Amino acid sequence: MPWATSAYVPSEKVLEMLACLHDFDLGLQASAGSSAIYEVTMWTHLALPSIRLKNVGWAMLDKMIKLIVLDADGTIWSHHDASALVAPFEIVSCDVIQDKYHSTVRLNDGIREFLNYVRENGILLSLASWNEPENVFSLLSLFGIDGFFVFPVVEPHPNKHVMLQKIVLGLSQRGVKVLPEEILYIDDRDVHLEEIRSSVGNVKFLRYGVDVENWYDALDKVKCVIVRRRSL
Repeated sequence: MPWATSAYVPSEKVLEMLACLHDFDLGLQASAGSSAIYEVTMWTHLALPSIRLKNVGWAMLDKMIKLIVLDADGTIWSHHDASALVAPFEIVSCDVIQDKYHSTVRLNDGIREFLNYVRENGILLSLASWNEPENVFSLLSLFGIDGFFVFPVVEPHPNKHVMLQKIVLGLSQRGVKVLPEEILYIDDRDVHLEEIRSSVGNVKFLRYGVDVENWYDALDKVKCVIVRRRSL
């Protein structure tokens, strides 16, 4: 049911859903010509701030998140260049690893809780990382989180759109169809986003460290969307 006229009054549940999506970059500019896309400005009686989401249509709200793709450097962990690390690695604690020269890699706060919640709620997780693969897969294994990711793609080039295409293709070949609007991509940088949306489609996006402060914050936002969408 699209918002066909300004006279349409969204239900309380839809307003709550819109509030949950407030910090998500939905990438809808490319679809602005669609008859199902409208600019909506609304105020609620729920003590929520004014919500102004441009080009938001029912078609976007109707898509559940089925796949979350994460970046690694600066997103899953604190280090910004896993390829620069030198093996062998040493486990300092469950969340800290050092390389041969004592460079430290620390899991960012809340990532384990985020991964567990997402998997428990039936959402697929994958990885798209611009790195030499050996160090990344070694770190994932040593941290004990490698088993969360399906079709992880780690390649020594910056073309994240190619990586996402490979992930979607891999899932499709296993009989799992994922639409672009059902993908949430989380990265500490947005430099790859334009190419991703041009090649893959209108994926949802959260910028780690900007849209979300940490993984606990990301978990709250994803949980809000999941819970509210299921209640619609």
